[in-house]
Amino acid sequence: MGPTCAHSRHLVTVHAVGRADLERLPVACLLRELLNGRSPDRLISDGLPDLGNVLTWAAQIGDALVAAHRARHLHRDIDDRDRAVGASEPPATWPVAGPP
Repeated sequence: MGPTCAHSRHLVTVHAVGRADLERLPVACLLRELLNGRSPDRLISDGLPDLGNVLTWAAQIGDALVAAHRARHLHRDIDDRDRAVGASEPPATWPVAGPP
């Protein structure tokens, strides 16, 4: 099966996938779009965000998951380190891995 693309303004672009050795151990690598903004854990350290914002972010993450799943992509977990909330942009979420 060839590569597929997931399209959502809430997903980052993956430019390349590769393998490398890190301290003699093979690791997978992704070259992806830079996430600007702050991670949710840093945002929360300044105080709890407004409930309306939290619900909006949850809906945007859900939209990203739907787009990824429709393109047969998956992500192993959903983690604060995989998301960024920008001042004027919607949160970008995680890179996704395509089918093997």
